Amino acid sequence: MSENKAAWLGDKYADLKVGPAPVPVAGHGELVVRNRAIAVNP
Repeated sequence: MSENKAAWLGDKYADLKVGPAPVPVAGHGELVVRNRAIAVNP
């Protein structure tokens, strides 16, 4: 994984904005799961 994007919520009741995010590193006994699709319902 070289690129990571996240949906950021800047303020309360603000619209979600997609932008770059740091790539997480798994610690001992953890895994990093790659999501291919997500959904947000109002």
